[in-house]
Amino acid sequence: MKKVLMISTLLLCSLVSLYSQDSAPEAVQGIIDLSVLGRENGLYPIRGIWGFHWHELLTEIPDIPGEWIKAPGNWASRGNHPARGYGSYTLVIEGLSEGKAYSLYVPEAVSAYRLFINGEEVSSNGRVGTDRKSSIPQFRPESITFSARGMRDEMVLQVSNYHYRKSGIWRNFYIGDPASIANFYTTKIVFASFLIGMMIFVSIYFLSFSFFRREEKAALFFGLLSLVFLFRLLTTGEQLLTHYFPAFPWELARRIEFLPFSLSAGFSMWYFYHLYPVEFNKKILIGYSWLAGALGAALILLPVRFSNYLIIPAEIILAAGLFYSFTVIIRASRERRHGSVIILVSMIALFISVINDILYSNQLIHTIYVSPMGFIFFMVSQSLMLSRRYAYSFRTIEDLTINLKDFNRSLSRFMPFRFFDYLNKDSVLELDSAAQNNITILYADIRSFTTLSEAMSAEENMESMKSFLSNVIPLIREGDGFADKYISDGLMALFPGSPDKALKTAVKLQGAVKDFNRQRHREGHPRLSLGIGLHSGGLLVGSLGSPEKAETSIISDTVNIARSMEKLSTEYGASIIISGNLYESLERPDDFETRKLGTAVIKGKRSPISFHEVLEGLPESLKEIKMKTKPLFEEGLMNYDIMRYEEASALFKRVLESNPDDRAASIYLNLSLDRI
Repeated sequence: MKKVLMISTLLLCSLVSLYSQDSAPEAVQGIIDLSVLGRENGLYPIRGIWGFHWHELLTEIPDIPGEWIKAPGNWASRGNHPARGYGSYTLVIEGLSEGKAYSLYVPEAVSAYRLFINGEEVSSNGRVGTDRKSSIPQFRPESITFSARGMRDEMVLQVSNYHYRKSGIWRNFYIGDPASIANFYTTKIVFASFLIGMMIFVSIYFLSFSFFRREEKAALFFGLLSLVFLFRLLTTGEQLLTHYFPAFPWELARRIEFLPFSLSAGFSMWYFYHLYPVEFNKKILIGYSWLAGALGAALILLPVRFSNYLIIPAEIILAAGLFYSFTVIIRASRERRHGSVIILVSMIALFISVINDILYSNQLIHTIYVSPMGFIFFMVSQSLMLSRRYAYSFRTIEDLTINLKDFNRSLSRFMPFRFFDYLNKDSVLELDSAAQNNITILYADIRSFTTLSEAMSAEENMESMKSFLSNVIPLIREGDGFADKYISDGLMALFPGSPDKALKTAVKLQGAVKDFNRQRHREGHPRLSLGIGLHSGGLLVGSLGSPEKAETSIISDTVNIARSMEKLSTEYGASIIISGNLYESLERPDDFETRKLGTAVIKGKRSPISFHEVLEGLPESLKEIKMKTKPLFEEGLMNYDIMRYEEASALFKRVLESNPDDRAASIYLNLSLDRI
């Protein structure tokens, strides 16, 4: 807080310096001595006591003096004349060099003027009239050049005002050599243009930022605040709007000038609210917004000659909003909210500059308009603060992204991310629902695993399973599948693509088991035998469990059928058994050597399900003999199905004569003999 107070003191001292008067001469009773300007080049303000003639439109200074009035100033402030009316300011300039060229910076006068030097009209704004119908207001500062007549040059300024609550000359005239005035005027135009360009850039940047990140409401209202102040810059000071577009309607320009009084108040309150919602009172914010909105509507809809009387209430409301925001920022800084100290300093600068301009516009003090500089300081500070805030957010996002990648890498070991695709979900956060898909399920089981595991320690069993899975999992992935469940002696895999790929993967798994067994044999471990069952069908996939703990699961009899196919492989002595539904779904069934094994009633199903033995992956000698006896086996199976048991038993005996280890033929022979 000490640093904030120190910076605030510096800002106050800077503003106080604006009140200090330099050594430039001042007009006394309508005469100003500029002998110093006649001796050297330079730039001097014209201020002091001018002559004034109420309800007279003069072109030359009359012999009869009028009254005396201070300029810059408002002729209505003394109470002698109403704000609406007309009159002529007169000033005698002494000490200029005869025949030398001088330039004059002429500010706007309220609200129309004609300027005469030595009886010759040299400048005008709008049209001076004696009533509202005959006068046309216009605000447009400019510079003019004239040739000095000698020791006494006369300046007469006709001013009429029927459209504004204040009148007269608000700002200093400046006189000097042409180069100094040109540089002075050009600097003002360039500086004002620079501020406007900066406002345009800031407005576009923050508004576009909020468009692409809708949740960043602070950026939205800061962009709107910058846009509103842009309007103010265009219509005050050097009046760039009418400088570049002289025909721009004065009435519309004043509405644009007045609008920021209400909009800036509302937008700034919403901006600070979205920065520090905890410290802000929402009810005050809503009430203030309605009040500012109603005032803004009046400033837009009413004619300027009426609406400009609302400026003082608007200034009070604006100051109240700034004061409340100031107290909010103080509370936020005490709580060490992010960026609150930067905002507090910029708020002090803005508050001082706005109060200065309010007092200056009401002719209570005689400084200059400094709110553009105050707002530029505020804008730059807020931009830095917001940029720092977003940079911090981006750094946080980058850190979270790195952590998320590491987390996903670990999570993928427990939950395959392709599972989300089949659920039509984008992330694990959406797994509460389920989705229906057609898919092939592969069920693999290590036969007699319990017996085999008894010969090994727990550590050897674990290492054996890890080694087994490390051999088979890559093959499943190559087949566009993924392992969904790991069971103590096997696994379940899902294949959403072609059933042909799932079946080819099953064949490769049997080949991998052969390679794995060779390694186990070298290590002195017994060989493994793998039974595989496959089935294709519809299923429901999703997550089951409680909100605290859940896991992916498949809810369907497709799993039961695939599991039953694996059990049948053990019963019938087959390495791979597929359901008839999967066999019919194969795109290229001729790529596989199979034989039909009959039908079976699966638990939970009323109708029997056909199944086939896949001969691919068997030892070549066994595959060859099963292919040789396939016609006899399938003929025997056909006779069995039509209850011709004697013919069936004879055929199965012939199969067993060629292959005594054909367990399927042995099963059907016994069944046929039992039914004779």
